[in-house]
Amino acid sequence: MPFPEVDRIKYKKNPLTDVICQFRFPPVLKIDAVTPAQFQDVIRGRFPLFLEKQEVIQHNLGLVPADALQQLLGKSSIIKNYEFYSADEISKVNLTRTFIALSTHKYSHWGEFFDNFTFVLDPFLGIYNSPFFTRIGLRYVDVFNRSNLNLTGVEWSELLDSHYLGLLASDLKERIHNFENSYEIRLSDDISIARIIISQIIDVNTQEKCIKIDADFSTTQRIPPKDALEKLNYLHLRATRLIRQFIKPRLHEALEPEKL
Repeated sequence: MPFPEVDRIKYKKNPLTDVICQFRFPPVLKIDAVTPAQFQDVIRGRFPLFLEKQEVIQHNLGLVPADALQQLLGKSSIIKNYEFYSADEISKVNLTRTFIALSTHKYSHWGEFFDNFTFVLDPFLGIYNSPFFTRIGLRYVDVFNRSNLNLTGVEWSELLDSHYLGLLASDLKERIHNFENSYEIRLSDDISIARIIISQIIDVNTQEKCIKIDADFSTTQRIPPKDALEKLNYLHLRATRLIRQFIKPRLHEALEPEKL
């Protein structure tokens, strides 16, 4: 098992900056052809704000004359992206002809996020009746800022697992200007993958060096709707175990854990 089991907790000083859940499905042309008014009516109580965008699919066309390019692109290369926001604009639902997604910039705990996702997934299935999902993905982005945790000056190797930090945990750490480590790990079900990118970023306000962990857990096998939420919960549990494996006890306590 790549990530061992841990007790369920939440952090009072949560390092999460973004959480995104996305279910992809075979194209539903009706979503492009007809504005999803029925879908909006059902979810408007939690996501009352609405924005419609158009996005162009990029084609590798090489050097194509301008007059021919427009014909090649055509209407089929433009997809509509419907965005439904919470009143505080912290959380957002995206609906296109190929995916439905929920994202938030303020994550409290899994129960709340999962409830919001099922709140929009149920009417989607009722209206568009997708036979299966082609990808189920759950992405967590954590940013660790030492000054916010009263850990200024503490070495990263005292806070984060050295295996993931790589050279940043070595004697070369003072000479490293920037770094990015990436890993792709097959999960215990042998059909799901964790793609993890660990990098150093700069806080734009304080110019402090921070560590960012971008972890995307996904499966790309066809999953019928009746099994989709079970697979989503499976990915969530592995994501929880990953972050607990990455951080050391000193950082764990600084984040002020609370049992669920």
